[in-house]
Amino acid sequence: MVKMKHILLICLIMLTFSQLIYADMVRDSLIANWSFDRSTVIGETIKDLTGNYDAKMIGKPNIIAGKYGEAIEFNGKDNYLSLTTLKGFGSHLNNFSIDFWIKTVSTQDWTTLFKTLTDGLSMAWAIDLNRTAKPAWAYSKGTTHFYIRDKNGKAFAAEIKADIYDNSWHHIAWVVKDASSNNCLIYVDGKPKEIEYTYTDTPLEYVDFQYPVYLGSANNRGNVERFSPSAVDEFRIYTKALTENEVLNNMISASPVSNLGKLASKWGRIKNRGFGYEY
Repeated sequence: MVKMKHILLICLIMLTFSQLIYADMVRDSLIANWSFDRSTVIGETIKDLTGNYDAKMIGKPNIIAGKYGEAIEFNGKDNYLSLTTLKGFGSHLNNFSIDFWIKTVSTQDWTTLFKTLTDGLSMAWAIDLNRTAKPAWAYSKGTTHFYIRDKNGKAFAAEIKADIYDNSWHHIAWVVKDASSNNCLIYVDGKPKEIEYTYTDTPLEYVDFQYPVYLGSANNRGNVERFSPSAVDEFRIYTKALTENEVLNNMISASPVSNLGKLASKWGRIKNRGFGYEY
């Protein structure tokens, strides 16, 4: 009996500790959160844990072991994820953050992690892999390119060189403090990287996206292109600039429903108030 009590006590401590480990995920201004855990996959739908933007799988991407729980894996040929048009988010591109885990090894071609382009020279939002925006160049081995464009065609783009193409999990955070002042930070594995800016047009006027954002490929004005052979985990979008400490917190934190042992959990008291939710 005493031994059984000790075992139960240890289990309780482990459960409490596991919940504490994952208690640091930033919730303020969080508008989208895809954990890609199997518990969030219903048919071809992947639930957004904020309740705002459920995503649709196209071409049957795989659900695999991830950095935390499960992740989504794209084959680089014919599958991707539609994140919807993220209605209401396009107008927030002057000040936002995204963070996620990525695993890829492909450096043979320019591919797209995610992208949406509006008709004409208007709204755009993207991360391209092995691509540069320097004149006369497109493919650039090992370069990761981050791009925003407003409704008037004014662009703000940055790129980094970082060793993320090694088939290991890496955490990336793109923090845009003020696009109109050409101000952003890019973190890889919790550390800010040296940035080279390729467009600094001070974009200012934003509207909603015309076409859905595709993850695992590019949505170029309604055409699916540049499929990316990569795996992604814990993809989150915020309508604020995360601090460095918040980036670090997210790097060591899974989504609450992604904790150890896949325990059944509740978000607690959730209030939908337009964007975001409250615990």
